[in-house]
Amino acid sequence: MSSLVVLAFDTKDGAEQMREKMYDFQRRELITLEDAAVVVRKQNGRAKVKQAHSLVGAGALGGAFWGMLIGLLFFAPWLGLLAGAAG
Repeated sequence: MSSLVVLAFDTKDGAEQMREKMYDFQRRELITLEDAAVVVRKQNGRAKVKQAHSLVGAGALGGAFWGMLIGLLFFAPWLGLLAGAAG
């Protein structure tokens, strides 16, 4: 079962210290973390997110895999057909 836990802190340092404690709990196998993030609201009201795991890399890897698989399944047979017709 998955859970989303949100904790609020008065300072950025407090949030980062808690994140480090969560990582320590995970190392000791007390909890399982899929991801963690610290969100800081700036003076202008905008939020800055510092995420533990980059989702861009995972998305790029998944896209590359599916692109390669679809290319092999659907476009490679056409190359063989064209080579056979030309030769």
